[in-house]
Amino acid sequence: MCGRYTLFTEQEQRELYNIIREVDSKLKQNGLAEKQIKTGEIYPTNLVPVLVRQNDAVTPEAAVWGFPNFHNKGVIINVRAETAPEKRMFAQPLYTMRCAVPSTGFYEWDKS
Repeated sequence: MCGRYTLFTEQEQRELYNIIREVDSKLKQNGLAEKQIKTGEIYPTNLVPVLVRQNDAVTPEAAVWGFPNFHNKGVIINVRAETAPEKRMFAQPLYTMRCAVPSTGFYEWDKS
């Protein structure tokens, strides 16, 4: 179990809603109206909102959660911080493709 949780104010929840609304609007403008940002419980491979830096501004965009696996089955969602710069899959994205993932909290899933 996680030792901490988050409790957001109404203003912070409104900010998250605005990010999701902006990303959904961009998807519709690009002819991708059938794709929608996933909300609620998020799973790997879901389309999620992220904040990226574009032209010296923070911009909401859509991204698929996870790195494609080598064998085209599933995705990779975890990497050790100590070894990420050494791994070919993660080295370049670590330095050039960063983003912030808006969230209202997180937990570790386990079968029990």
